Formats: sequence, structure tokens, C-alpha cells
Amino acid sequence: MERSSRDEDYAMKHLVFLIGLFVMSSAVTALAQEREMIIPVPQSAYSQAVKVKGGTLVFLSGVGPVDEKGGLVAPGDFAGQVKATWENMRRILAKAGGSLDDIVTMTVYTTERRWGEIFTDMRKDVFKTGYPSSAFVEARKLRTPGAFLEIQAIAVLRE
Repeated sequence: MERSSRDEDYAMKHLVFLIGLFVMSSAVTALAQEREMIIPVPQSAYSQAVKVKGGTLVFLSGVGPVDEKGGLVAPGDFAGQVKATWENMRRILAKAGGSLDDIVTMTVYTTERRWGEIFTDMRKDVFKTGYPSSAFVEARKLRTPGAFLEIQAIAVLRE
């Protein structure tokens, strides 16, 4: 009986050790996030793809140029609406523990494609560590009346 108790005690300690080792190796893996921009297109401020290892995903719903009460910011001013949208995205990501640099992909919905170049130039000022993969899509109408754009994005937070 005594030998059986010792064997069970040894097995339990061994199991606890293995579980601890697994948890520690998982934590170290999560801390080490790697990003690789696949075929970046600097003149257009986007990458064909972004490969990410590790991190926590944050999905941003369509974010637009609105204030805290849902009112349109910068009516009739595309550049002003872009700035307001970036600021809203910054605020949302900060609340989640991240920043705009954590965005790996985004879809920009706009009511007119003619604003593509303006948006691209403004985006170059926002992303300093690499460009996310992107799509720029013309939409007939957006949720907020008078809004010229809305951005949906996925960010990967470094841990």
C-alpha cells in the first residue's frame, strides 16, 4: 500500500510539473509575436498580406467619423472625416490595450472612389511600422448620413 501511495504521489507531481511546463511554454509563445509584411506596396500604403504569429485578435466594427453621441464630425470634409475616424479607431484600440500600429488588415468603405489618393496619403502618416493589408471599396450609402467613409479592421495586439 505504501508503495502505491508513493507512486501516485510521484505521478501527481509529474503531472503538475508537465502542466506547468506547458503553461509556461504557451505564455512565452504568446509573448513572442512576429509580423511579416508580404509584398508591401509603399506608394499605396498597404501590404498584399500580413503574416502574424502570436498575439490577441481585436475586431473593429465599422468605425466612422462620429462623436460620442453618434453625430457626424466634419460634414462635407473628407480629410476631416478621415482624421476623426482614425481618432475613433485610436480610442477603441487603446481601450483594448493596443494602437493603430496593431492593425493588420482593414476594409475602407467610401461613398466615392475619387478620395482614394487622399486617403492613401493620410494613411502614410498613420502607419509607421508597416502597412496593413487593405481593400478600398465604394459603397452607395454608409450607416451615418453624410459620412464619406467607414473603416472595418482587425488588429493583433502584442502580448
